[in-house]
Amino acid sequence: MLTAAVLCCGCSRQAPSALETAILERVAQQAGTDPASVHLGKVECVDSSTFRAEFARRREVFSFKLEQDSKLYERYRGERKTNNAAAKFAAMQKDIRVLASLDSLEQSLSAQLDEIAFYDYRFSATGKMPDGGRLEVPEMYIALTPDASVVSMAGDRKALRKGTGRVIPGYLELFGAE
Repeated sequence: MLTAAVLCCGCSRQAPSALETAILERVAQQAGTDPASVHLGKVECVDSSTFRAEFARRREVFSFKLEQDSKLYERYRGERKTNNAAAKFAAMQKDIRVLASLDSLEQSLSAQLDEIAFYDYRFSATGKMPDGGRLEVPEMYIALTPDASVVSMAGDRKALRKGTGRVIPGYLELFGAE
């Protein structure tokens, strides 16, 4: 299955696939140029993540955040920094709400937990900037859903996962009112 997702672009003059189009559009958007002036080099699928794995990753992030906020809360309380302590207490309450909401979202998606949430791709690109300059993207990472919606893009593979929680239906709404 992953083999079918590995593409080498620029080898033919065929219309770009949905995957290629999504990458071209995001690169062009960030570079401030036209997608037609961007050419993809090698595009390689390097990983995939299920909804179950993404829930675990988000839970780990917010558990760590809760732990850090708790430590700072205790420190500020001990130092009698009431405003700082109050802010950390509020942050702790938010972390607890997010963790509980993640559990609820996970239960509501129980039938889809083992489905692929997104794929990580490594790619290179070249192109022309509007001012005539050359666009060089030697190596970049992009996370795309199975329907080729861009989740995140980064030059560092580890940084790619910072915004991947958004693939969880209802995740962004957890932060909408705050």
